[in-house]
Amino acid sequence: MALARERLGILELATMLGNVAEACRRCGIDRTSFYAWRRRFREQGLIGLQDRSPIPRNHPQKTPRQTARRVAALALQHPAYGCNRLQYLLHSEGMRLSAVTVQKLLKERGLGCRRQRWLTLEALATERSLRLTVEQSAFVEANNPSFRERHSETQAPGEVLCANILPVSRLRNEGKIFLCFVVDIYCAYAFAALKVGWHEQALTELMQNVVVPFYGVHELVVREVIASAALQCGDYAPTFATAEIKYHTTRLPLGHLHGFAERFGRIVSGEFFCGRRAAVDRLGMDCMQTELRLWLEKYNAKRCLDGYRNYGTPPAEMMDRWLAVRVPPPPEQPTMLGDLSNGFQNRFRGC
Repeated sequence: MALARERLGILELATMLGNVAEACRRCGIDRTSFYAWRRRFREQGLIGLQDRSPIPRNHPQKTPRQTARRVAALALQHPAYGCNRLQYLLHSEGMRLSAVTVQKLLKERGLGCRRQRWLTLEALATERSLRLTVEQSAFVEANNPSFRERHSETQAPGEVLCANILPVSRLRNEGKIFLCFVVDIYCAYAFAALKVGWHEQALTELMQNVVVPFYGVHELVVREVIASAALQCGDYAPTFATAEIKYHTTRLPLGHLHGFAERFGRIVSGEFFCGRRAAVDRLGMDCMQTELRLWLEKYNAKRCLDGYRNYGTPPAEMMDRWLAVRVPPPPEQPTMLGDLSNGFQNRFRGC
């Protein structure tokens, strides 16, 4: 209002002098502004002398809302398309937009990049507000393989684990190096170990020495293990049955992995082995095992996993949240995993 009163003073000065030009000269303004202020003062009073936004309410070049909505719909319908391909689709529908405008509209709606479209589609499908097409499903599963396993819901850590053994590198004089790993479906918590050569007992050793004791410390029960088709059910089922753990392989064709195992395999391959494959002979197995253990600690504690099921939360944090709110089991039910670990030990003694 201070600016409005100042302008009112200029109008009063012109009235007192009886000369608009002289009042404008003294105050350092042009007569066009003076007459605009006087007209606004006569129509609206003192409020009319306040500053106004220089941007008009209806911009002639503004994209219509229905066009902007159509751009967003096309981006979700074809999530892998860039702004140039979307521009051609819009042109075929009679909408003349430049690629720059298309990208700007997508950024305003949080769909400017592939990651944003992936997370949007996944959220809509999880909320059951959108039925994904084949193209959309392929796009989401390519970014987050574990999304295709959303039918295998778990209510607690340790209920269902997925396991696999993958070749990751080669030692010059000893042969291939295999990575044996187990991933918790509930929170993507991972356990892994390196082995030289293919060992049929690598998975059971990892379960006995690392996985079962870990869940035993937290008073959790390992109930089921899903492995890839390469790990024959007949080789491992008796051993796991001794420890009262259900073991079976996926129904996927040979060479296809369980979604959670595939995602972990991608992460460990890209973030751990990518820069170390050429230096395996120099580092040696002991050094590689140590570095893998340190990397796993960082992965479980700090690696934020986008999309289903973590939604940007590290695995350890998800497990801690569940442990903080879980209901203790009744006293008559066993809560420790000592029996499971003993089952593994007895099986090995029998062998």
